[in-house]
Amino acid sequence: MKRDERKGKFITLEGGEGSGKSSMVPIVIDCLKDRVEVIGTRDPGAEPISHQIRSILVDAKNKGIDPMTELLLYLAARRQLTQDIIIPALQAGKWVVCDRYSDSTYVYQGFTKLGTYEGHQDGVVTMRNLQVLSDTTGAGIRPDLTLFMDVDPLVGLERARGRASGLPEDKREDRFERKKLAFHEKIREGFQHLAMLESDRIKTIDASQEIYDVAEDVRKAVLAFAESTAA
Repeated sequence: MKRDERKGKFITLEGGEGSGKSSMVPIVIDCLKDRVEVIGTRDPGAEPISHQIRSILVDAKNKGIDPMTELLLYLAARRQLTQDIIIPALQAGKWVVCDRYSDSTYVYQGFTKLGTYEGHQDGVVTMRNLQVLSDTTGAGIRPDLTLFMDVDPLVGLERARGRASGLPEDKREDRFERKKLAFHEKIREGFQHLAMLESDRIKTIDASQEIYDVAEDVRKAVLAFAESTAA
């Protein structure tokens, strides 16, 4: 779906585990609700089929999942979400706010394995086949604005693990939280690198601040974007 075919705008929130992006989705919606019709969603999930796929991806018992299988499951879940929720909303003139989207796939399934967005490396998952598969399946449209919630992985993991500890074992979505610190440091590096490459679209928010300050920075970024689109 090309930008000139959209009547609405597409905003995504990205970041590592415990970065606080999910808690900022309502803040973004609140900023916009008096200006436009806006809905919130998450990737993967928010749609029945996508949600079922999500349960496989976040289950800690599935630690041996094959990298290409993981990638294809994410793309399948995103395809369903995009076709059933995101595209119809944008075509109807609604603004869509999504907790994670394609940038997460480029970081988690691409950058962490290759360490670059530009090179090519032999292996199951490469940036080349990731891009081809994403384009072929239609499992991804380019966001108009992305907020990257940047936080030290140690801080993020402490938040995430604290949140998970209060849940029953079968309700914990912590497959990624259980990975080693080096993996999460690579995640942060990947998002930082992507934010540098696409600075016009991706705005970095210091998510290590107190939640009120984080929310204020998010509001400023979203309102600046909304005002720029109205100009």
